[in-house]
Amino acid sequence: MSMKSSTNINPALLGFAIIFSILSLFSNRAISSTRVNPVISGNVYLLPDLDDFDNVTLSFSGIGQTLTNEDGYYEMEVPEGWNGIVTPSVCDGDFYAFDPPHLIYNNVTENLSDQNYDAETDTSFVISGTITEKYSGVPLANTTVIFEMAAGGPPWTVTVTTDDDGNYSFEQLPCWTNEVNPGVTNGYYYLEPFTRGYDKLSGNIGNQDYTFVDYEYPLPPGWDYLQTGDAHIIAIENTSFPNICSQELELGDLIGVFYMDNSNELKCGGLGRWQDENNVALIAQGDDDLTQVKDGFDYYEELNWKVYSFAAEATFLATPDYKTGGFLSSNNKFVPGGLSIIEELDAVNENLVAIPAGWSGFSSYTKPDGLPLIANIMDPIENELVIVQSLEKMYYPDGGVNNLLVWSYDEGYLIKVTEETYLPMHGCEEDNKTVALTKTWNLLPVLSKCEVDVEALFAPVISKLIMVKDIAGTQIYWPDYGINTLEVLEPGRAYYVAVTQNTSVTFDECQDPEVR
Repeated sequence: MSMKSSTNINPALLGFAIIFSILSLFSNRAISSTRVNPVISGNVYLLPDLDDFDNVTLSFSGIGQTLTNEDGYYEMEVPEGWNGIVTPSVCDGDFYAFDPPHLIYNNVTENLSDQNYDAETDTSFVISGTITEKYSGVPLANTTVIFEMAAGGPPWTVTVTTDDDGNYSFEQLPCWTNEVNPGVTNGYYYLEPFTRGYDKLSGNIGNQDYTFVDYEYPLPPGWDYLQTGDAHIIAIENTSFPNICSQELELGDLIGVFYMDNSNELKCGGLGRWQDENNVALIAQGDDDLTQVKDGFDYYEELNWKVYSFAAEATFLATPDYKTGGFLSSNNKFVPGGLSIIEELDAVNENLVAIPAGWSGFSSYTKPDGLPLIANIMDPIENELVIVQSLEKMYYPDGGVNNLLVWSYDEGYLIKVTEETYLPMHGCEEDNKTVALTKTWNLLPVLSKCEVDVEALFAPVISKLIMVKDIAGTQIYWPDYGINTLEVLEPGRAYYVAVTQNTSVTFDECQDPEVR
């Protein structure tokens, strides 16, 4: 009789062994998956002062590159057991010598720190230019100017002094990369451009010119004001981009608010200077009750806005858009202790057309905003207006006739008023200053804000011209008979013109005023 042998196994011990084996398996996998590759790190220093050297490229053969940060520090993860070479370099030129020139690594299995390099160069480059006044070209002579790093980068400044001709220069090492802002220490100046960038300097750079605006320009006539101590504070946001007929204000141009004095004339009641990079603070001044004259705004008086362009040497009318809500005043009224914020400011030409009593010719070099209904255009002089007409249509209020309907920028008109008056035609000039003329008689507008030489205007079409005549006077230009008593065409007027066939004339831009 044979007997089968058997082994009794404790089920609890068997289960424990299985669980232990599974846990060991997962533990080994976890250790393997969290294993970290070694890191090579160090610093690069610039001799002779051992300055931290940023933006140095460290090339790891077969792996890639990394850059030093603003502290001159770098680090790079490499595969375990890595063999290779690390080579430092700066930009694309051989401007710097490194010690050591490279480091060789064999079988890297652990972190390696203090893998440092020293850099040295015997080369530097010069950045130079001239600083002159924006409008006159006068140099900023013998003045200290500080160039500093634009916001967001490592600290950096350099101080220079301009010479008699406004020239400046400073040196920088090769491969220098930075964005810089200029500033003047002794005076209230604003330099353009506000920021200049340099990328991997590899040679001398000249013609880095700046223009400056002196914030202490003398105020133009009519822009002086008194500080009465009764203030309404107005902030004009630098994102409001004030403009004159879509042309942005220049740095240093004036933005002002005007009140009505005892003689019903507008007087400045506060101003600010456009700065571009910063919000403008404008303090509107209230009337001082202790003086006998009105020297500021009355409570709840309307603010009349103007801007002054130093380039154009002219004042323009402006219209603001206010931020609303909360404690802000936004109804364009003066309030003592009031706070307002302007988020948009649009300016146009101030154009008051003088209209003499009786018959005359009428036109405008500006085009008002919106739909130019003739009734709306003439509304400010409704008490003086008798009739306004073209060669075919008319607006005759007392007679109940209006088939003219719309005023046109590129047409001239006949107008009759009972007494001398002024018609506001505030607006912008159009780019197109060409007027079409049809055979025989036309009413020619004057699309210019300055007087126009009649011979020069018609010179290109002289062979087609019969006559140019003043509407209500005796002045005439009749080239076939050598007669010219008219000489110039005046802004705001219109003239009879006769031509032999269809043609056109184009008004030139007025010459820029002389700079200060």
